[in-house]
Amino acid sequence: MNYGVASGKAVGRKTDAIVVEVFEGEKVNGDLKEIDALLGGLLSQVLASGEFDPKSSKPLLLYAGGGRVLLIAAGKRESYDFEKAAQTAGTAVRALPNVCTSATFVLRGGLDPRVAGQAVSEGIGLALFRSDFYKSERKDSKLERIEVLCSKADVRAVERGIEDGSVLSEATNFARRLADEPSNLMTPSMLAEVALGVANDAVKVEVLERADMERLAMGGLLGVAKGSDEPPKFIVMRYAAAKKSKVTIALVGKGITFDTGGISIKPSAHMDEMKTDMSGGANVIGAMKTLSHFRPNVNVLGIVPATENMPGGHAIKPGDVLRASNGKTIEVLNTDAEGRLILADGLTYARNQGATHLVDIATLTGAIVTALGRVTTGVMGNDQPWVEAVLAAAKRAGEKMWQLPLFSEYADMMKGDISDLKNISGSTEAGSLTAAGFLQAFAEGTPWAHLDIAGTSRSQKDLGYMAKGATGAGLRTMVELVRAG
Repeated sequence: MNYGVASGKAVGRKTDAIVVEVFEGEKVNGDLKEIDALLGGLLSQVLASGEFDPKSSKPLLLYAGGGRVLLIAAGKRESYDFEKAAQTAGTAVRALPNVCTSATFVLRGGLDPRVAGQAVSEGIGLALFRSDFYKSERKDSKLERIEVLCSKADVRAVERGIEDGSVLSEATNFARRLADEPSNLMTPSMLAEVALGVANDAVKVEVLERADMERLAMGGLLGVAKGSDEPPKFIVMRYAAAKKSKVTIALVGKGITFDTGGISIKPSAHMDEMKTDMSGGANVIGAMKTLSHFRPNVNVLGIVPATENMPGGHAIKPGDVLRASNGKTIEVLNTDAEGRLILADGLTYARNQGATHLVDIATLTGAIVTALGRVTTGVMGNDQPWVEAVLAAAKRAGEKMWQLPLFSEYADMMKGDISDLKNISGSTEAGSLTAAGFLQAFAEGTPWAHLDIAGTSRSQKDLGYMAKGATGAGLRTMVELVRAG
């Protein structure tokens, strides 16, 4: 998408449509008078009639004088934030007629200009993503150029925001594409090749092979990989801050490129969606992809243990005992609780590499969907200030996250009878919390936050700026977190 930023009047611009946000209870005053005049008083009539409700999410397209004005409901002005701005931008490009090749967005929400510019390009970029890459005939949007209209003093700040939002939406769509790829075209080896392709002057990438995993005693990852003919990969991505930093943030993403459940095999219904069980890993790779642009002041380590979870003659069985790379033994009571096994080795590796702060992100439990649905990512951790930093980053990034408790009782439920740990509690209670309690044993004393994106990693329908399919949930929060340092 080509973006331009300008100041001046909305009337008379060479554009196929003018996009205007309208707030709840707003009268036709100030800058809306110009739009009303362009429409010959139609805006006043529409607002007075109630045909357009600024409380709703439904846009309204008006025609006048050979031009188009798209009204976007922006809700209450006092509640307007980055997320709402991105949602309105995404809603707008979805609502524009397919004949439109250009549009002018009038900024009037009162946000910091850089934030406003980022919201526009990020919302638009995410909204235009489509997962039907393998259709012979795709009807892509014809939009080619977006002009953003703001005050003259804000032009440069809006331009910088648009650059940031474009980088973030491109990286998120990159990760969504990885997660939506069919598993025969996105094996662990292929995922590793993609990660190697991200390497640049800022981000260095290496891929550990099975022999390396054996040397490092990664029994969790190697155990899960035993049932697959596809070799496991352990992806390591490194960003070093320009100035020496004592902080190294490790982002550890689950990279199960297909999950059958192993010997504890899943029901066949919706098993096709298990190609996205590597969403956490894809999102880590996508987040690392942005660092050459943002250049954070902290070191960042991206870790993706990648494998398939398959049944087979060599697959691990319920009752088997594995030894993770930190020496802890794990009784595998259910082979479908495999994500935590590979994350255990990922977290241990990150700590051994000097990580001072940890974040893991994974499609880990169905229980989180029961608890929070498909709207909100669950957050748990062992260090309240670090969890609060993650939640604050999520707020700034426009992603919905909610902290769940991680009391010692949940970790105690994961203690084994014949081993240090077991990979499920054996109870149907608090499945997301006991899974986090298991992972806590591998974070040990390092500040750590766990993001369970099992519910938010996929969207079941087009909604605002998020198209149906993989969402890239958590990626923008991780980027915002490392940018904040």
